[in-house]
Amino acid sequence: TPEEKKRLEELFKKYEASSIQELLRRVDAVPVSLVLAQAAVESGWGTSRFFTEANNAFGMYAIKDKTKCIKAKGSDACLKVYDNLYQSVKDYIYNINVSWAYEEFRRAREKGADIYTLVEALEKYSTLRDKYVRLVKNVIEKNGFTRFDSPKLVLAEGTACK
Repeated sequence: TPEEKKRLEELFKKYEASSIQELLRRVDAVPVSLVLAQAAVESGWGTSRFFTEANNAFGMYAIKDKTKCIKAKGSDACLKVYDNLYQSVKDYIYNINVSWAYEEFRRAREKGADIYTLVEALEKYSTLRDKYVRLVKNVIEKNGFTRFDSPKLVLAEGTACK
């Protein structure tokens, strides 16, 4: 329909995709265990100034728009300020799904790679590179975060559903 065509065009533009296959690769889910582990590492388990003052759980830099940012101490770096944690998570997932730096991640995810392979594909997320990858893997493993990657949904009452 014309409405569906318009929506598809909007998605192609938003996700900077040039084919259906690329679009599907870019709108795919990010494993919950990875989201939790990177938020824990990047925010110091919710204690960093960027987290407490700016709802920035993932160390996201303000590159283009510096009107809503918080300056890092002793640096010219400016990190994004979010109105709420939801915006931070949404921006992080968009970044993972669109940025050139995470193309390897998206290709690995498309092939069904395990969580630890996916983490390795995010080496460019931090200047610490291999050390960062080991840290994120360790946080996932030590906290059993992979239990949240299950395709099952759990109702508030604790009843599992499919």
